[in-house]
Amino acid sequence: MSSPAEIAATARARSLGLLEQLALQTDAIADRLASGLGLVAWDRERVIGGVQRALWALHDGPRPELVGGRARVIERAAQPLESLPLVWEQLLRGRVVSLSLEPSASAAVRELLASEVAAFAGALILDPLEGSGDPLVGVRPARSRVAIVLDDTDRELAAYILARVALRRSGADPRAVKRVFVSGGAAHLLRHLERLWVGAIAGPPDDADAFMGPVDADAAGKHLAALDGWAASPGVRVICPGGQLHRGGDRRRYLAPALLEVAWPVADPALALDPDEWWPGPALFVHALASAAAIDVALSEADIPVERRLVIGPRRRRTRGADDERPRTQGALMIERVPPGLPPPRPV
Repeated sequence: MSSPAEIAATARARSLGLLEQLALQTDAIADRLASGLGLVAWDRERVIGGVQRALWALHDGPRPELVGGRARVIERAAQPLESLPLVWEQLLRGRVVSLSLEPSASAAVRELLASEVAAFAGALILDPLEGSGDPLVGVRPARSRVAIVLDDTDRELAAYILARVALRRSGADPRAVKRVFVSGGAAHLLRHLERLWVGAIAGPPDDADAFMGPVDADAAGKHLAALDGWAASPGVRVICPGGQLHRGGDRRRYLAPALLEVAWPVADPALALDPDEWWPGPALFVHALASAAAIDVALSEADIPVERRLVIGPRRRRTRGADDERPRTQGALMIERVPPGLPPPRPV
């Protein structure tokens, strides 16, 4: 077996070759993402592009610290291709790396790495035997997020960002946002959201104009049952009722996204469970609170850790002696950055 320095040197020497193989296989991988996960075109591009950027960053960036040892990586079914840059990073650190696949996970990463196994002389192991005992370094299962829209945030920009993070993969993305806390008034945000929720196009993965793809029967059933329960709950105003969409000649299941304004705290204890973790379909709950301070209290009471918070809006001014480390989302709303299948920006 090679030494840590030899493993890292081999990974550096073969980085460009791996990137070339990924580029050559892009169309085939995209087809798998479409058929396996129902990802529409813009989401397939996002997944593959993200992996390519991560690999280029490893190739062009500083050398990772050489640590040696062994590591185990898992390709997650709901997080396609995320294992590839992690495997390569561990090889660059001089580790012996094993890759295993969850049931129903895409085999694309394993197939890309199969041609590299011989070059690493036993340092790259595909489909290891269970119980190998190697330390797991990832891929960690992703968790859903909670969004925060602050007082001075552009409401239209926030609505487009929320559409991307709430409706991606028809709500099945493991990093999806199901709830948003809003300070400074929610009326204008709700008007923008309603226009996007009504105008979002659901269609088959091979439709270049679709924003959302199909869902499986189990997810559709849970989504529709959850909608019925929430709609009858006190303190809930249904803005977009969601429901099942019907496309002539297409037997796949499509869901209209649901938009609900929900008083906080939730009035019905039976529905107080965290929808960020269990709601399977495209839905967003809007909680309007009086201030950013009230949002901080609500997030603390709901035990939402910082890493699950997506703050949409300008960065707060930093005060002397204080560090605001909460994540922020900023950027201009540009027509060419709006995914296919969403209405273009316009005054509301």
